[in-house]
Amino acid sequence: MSSGDFHGGDTHSGSFHDSDIGGSFGGGGDYYGSPGDYYSDGGSGNAFFSSSSFISAGIYGLIWLLFIIINASFNFVSGFKVLDLILITSGIVLLALGMKDYRRTFALSYIKRGKMPKHEGSVWHGKCTLDALGDSKSWAVEGKNHYQISFLDGEFGPDNAEKVYDTMKRTPGIIWMNLAVWVVISVISIISHVFFYELIIPAFENAVMSDQAFAFIDAFTHYLPSVIVLLCGAACFIIVRVRDNILHKCAVRIAKDNEAVEERLKTEEYIAFQLSKKWYYNTCPNCGAEASATQSACKTCGSSLEVPDSVKSYPGSVHRLSSPPASFSPDSNPE
Repeated sequence: MSSGDFHGGDTHSGSFHDSDIGGSFGGGGDYYGSPGDYYSDGGSGNAFFSSSSFISAGIYGLIWLLFIIINASFNFVSGFKVLDLILITSGIVLLALGMKDYRRTFALSYIKRGKMPKHEGSVWHGKCTLDALGDSKSWAVEGKNHYQISFLDGEFGPDNAEKVYDTMKRTPGIIWMNLAVWVVISVISIISHVFFYELIIPAFENAVMSDQAFAFIDAFTHYLPSVIVLLCGAACFIIVRVRDNILHKCAVRIAKDNEAVEERLKTEEYIAFQLSKKWYYNTCPNCGAEASATQSACKTCGSSLEVPDSVKSYPGSVHRLSSPPASFSPDSNPE
């Protein structure tokens, strides 16, 4: 048995052993002498924490708050102190806030592996407004963290997925972890709270150390599972918001790129439409070579086959290049 520098030869004993009703959070402050300062009888609380299913974060939060009141009033919950319940409740609330929109970014699990999503065809956050960039499938609102990126868009879907994939590769991997990991770690920590302290603290009770060092280790060992739950909740809550900020910036770039592509296609269609209204010689006026209906210049000498506007009567047969695209309307000419 160990004796501390300021202990006068007495043995150390952990203050959180589960053996005796009585004691309250923060009482006494002594980590030596007979055990009992933080003890409570084995009660029904352990049965609650044996469940590993995360049924409803909101219901969990309400139950934990109820346990806080019970423990503070009667010291009834076995192995859990008021601070434990506060830490775990806070962690569960943060987990609930982070997990409430879990499905809206589920498609990232496919993109991360370099695959196209099978079921969830987009990622999004917030609502589209009239000033949003992009189209109805992929858009972003500048100044607000609202966006949507579609991966099933027949025109831009694969390009959108490639851009999101590149963004994920350039940023820390922890941001793109499956959020369920934080829930699993929290559940394991809550369950382990029942036996973790009793499993670890005997090794330190038999070690040579000062009272101050043992007091720190004693409290740290007891509260560690509760702190882990809080940290997991905070990580989940923060990561979701960091992820949305990154995806919003990516969505802005995607929306602008897609708009640029659409504008270029409209311009090309307009140019093709204008060219289709002109007449072209079927026989090159320079070298006499025959030209097909798709040619605007002679393949032999390179001369233009366009019939000048000044020519009122066409010598020989002429042709137009093509008809305007069916989707193009002359009323939509770009300025």
